[in-house]
Order: sequence, then C-alpha cells, then structure tokens
Amino acid sequence: MDCKTFFLLSKKTDKKACIYGAGEIGSFWGYLLVKNLGFEIECYIDGYKEGECNGIKINSPEWLLQKKNEYIIFVAVVGIAGSEICEFLRSNEIENYFWLCEGGDEWLSEVGEALDNSDDGELKKKFDNFLDDKEYLKLRFERRMGYIPDFDNPRTFNEKINWLKLHDHNPKYTIMADKYGVKDLIASTIGKDYVIPLLGVWERFDDINFELLPNQFVLKCTHDSGSVVICKDKDTFDFQKARECLEKRLKMNYFWPDREWAYRGIKQRIIAEKYVSDGNESLIPYKIFNFMGKPEIIQVIQGDKTSMESIDYFDTEWNLLDIRQNFPNSINHIVKPKELKQMLELSSKLSKGIPFVRTDFYIIQGKVIFSEFTFYSDSGAERFYPSHWDKDLGDLIDIEVNSGV
Repeated sequence: MDCKTFFLLSKKTDKKACIYGAGEIGSFWGYLLVKNLGFEIECYIDGYKEGECNGIKINSPEWLLQKKNEYIIFVAVVGIAGSEICEFLRSNEIENYFWLCEGGDEWLSEVGEALDNSDDGELKKKFDNFLDDKEYLKLRFERRMGYIPDFDNPRTFNEKINWLKLHDHNPKYTIMADKYGVKDLIASTIGKDYVIPLLGVWERFDDINFELLPNQFVLKCTHDSGSVVICKDKDTFDFQKARECLEKRLKMNYFWPDREWAYRGIKQRIIAEKYVSDGNESLIPYKIFNFMGKPEIIQVIQGDKTSMESIDYFDTEWNLLDIRQNFPNSINHIVKPKELKQMLELSSKLSKGIPFVRTDFYIIQGKVIFSEFTFYSDSGAERFYPSHWDKDLGDLIDIEVNSGV
C-alpha cells in the first residue's frame, strides 16, 4: 500500500479495524500507525498466537471468515507470509484489507519521510508520537526490552545507545556510516591496505556496467546495513534478483525504522567491491566494542541465520565472557587470532573521542581488513544475559562528554 492511500484512510468514517499479525511488526509500529490514523482496533488476527496483544484480543483466521467485511483489515506481516495472508483474504472474498508492510522496513521509511516532508499540519499532528524520535524510541524500547527506559538519566548500555541516537549528532558519524565515504577516512587514518578495494559507485542499478566488473565482486548499498549481494560467477549470477534487492533498498532511508541518526543524511548509492575470501564459505567478523578510544570487548559471530548462528564475547586478553544474547554461545573453542593485538590498536585509533562505536574487522589470509563502523549495536534494544551486563557495559559509556550536544 502506498503512503497516499494509507493517509487517505484517516478520512474514513468507519474506524473499526483488525490488525492481521500479532508479531513484532503488528504489535509495535503496525499498532502505532493504525491507531494514529484514528482507527479503533477491535482485535488482532493470528493463526499462531492466542490470548492478547497490547491488551487487545487475538482471534483466529477462522473467526475473521465469519465477519467477512465488517472491519478494515491491516496486514502487518512481511515477505512471503504476508503475501500468503493477502491471498487467503482474497480467496475468501474479503476485500477490505490493506497490506501495511509489503516493503517491510522500506515502507516504514517511506511513511516517515512522507510525514516529515508533508505540509499537512493536521495529518502530522495525528502522528506526533511517530515523528517524535524520543517518544518513538521510548515506545519501541519498552516493546522490545520489557521496561520503560529513562532517556533523561540513562544507566544501561541499551538506554545510553538510544541517548546517543537522540543527542550525539557529530557530522563525522555520517561519513563513518557511509559505506562509500568511509573508505577515504579509513585510508587516511590507518592506511589504504586495510580497505577493501572499490570497483565502482552508482546511483541506480541500471547504471552499472557489468562488463567492466571482474567475474567475482560484491554489491552493497552505501546507506544501510545488510544489503549485500555477492557474485562469485557472472555466468550464473541472478541479475534480476540483485536488481530487485538493491533497488528496493535504495528507496529506504535507514534512519526511520530505528531512528539511527548517523544514517539519516547518507546519500543512497550502490558500490561494488572486490570479492575477498579466506577460502571458507563465510568470513568471521571480529566486532570490537570501543569506549572513547578504548577497546573493551570483542564480539565473534559464527554461522548465519539460515544455519546455527552463535555469538560469543571475549575480553581484550581473549578470555571468554559469560555474555549471552539472542543466539547461543558457540559449542566450539574459538582460537585467539594472531592479529588480535593489531585489531585492538587499529580500533583504538579509529574510535578516539567517540563515546561508543563498534569497529568490525575480517582476517583474510592473515591480513586484517576493515569492515564497518557500527554506532548503535543491536540498535540499543538487545537483552543481555546475565542482565547485569547491560548495566556493566552502560557504565563504560560516558555521555557527559557530549552533554552539551
């Protein structure tokens, strides 16, 4: 559903609605946006959950079939599952539905930018708590973390990460978060040998001249996280799938879903990089947490979300820490990299003067390669087990150095 159609729904006189999907999307920003439109949310519909969501009863899809078109239905499920729900509604002659998030976070970004640029004061007023970064982040934090944050006097790591989103707006961070702009910064700070070679930069997918690229390369967007397309052989490369993926992400301002300030002003482009590998199927990232230029802990992620992903933490002497998050610790012994001291020294240089930033590296055939900066680890909404780590890591972030920002 495009933004114009979505906003026009606020003019409807019949304001009875159901949200189809009681997961994270439906329970947070689906709920927030539908409520701001002025709808009375009668119930949730979900085929896998029972009980209540946001204090509202969850009914089954079968219940909905009995009601037919008594309600406007907002489908708050992404991807193939969302498409299947829409087909289920169509096949059962339910017409009064709207797919809120056909584009996932991209659609949320479109809504945010449309509201931000709108001259309709009445419409913007309806979405005050969506447009207000502090209020939005409070609601998001409570939904994910299970408690109300104190952003005025933050104490935990997650609270302080959100405080930094709201207050620490150093223009340098935008360059550091830009996958294109950061390359010159890294080369001038620690040397070009640590930079993955750039093969090209374009504003549109169709501007890429693939004949000039080598047989293997990597494409990614400059302004977000996760939009990576790998080509290992141009003869078997799925160009259409790559186009769909990258053009979809080019439409998105990565700031809006989680209000990560550093991404807001990055120019949206595609870059091609040299394909680098150590011979394994996937590289292991070493993610170093730095506090005012001092490395403190290293996060090591193995596997991926399609297999068994594990997350482990080590101190700077490579002692395994008892930190767990949303994935289990590895069952295998993780060998201390010979290049650890070098990575820590580079991290210290790159993070000097910054309250918190994560510096990510790969080790490729014995050579340290810079990957990226991350200012908002897990976007400031990740539970730590045992829970004291949230406070312990929070104690390392000195926000007073930026109290005047």
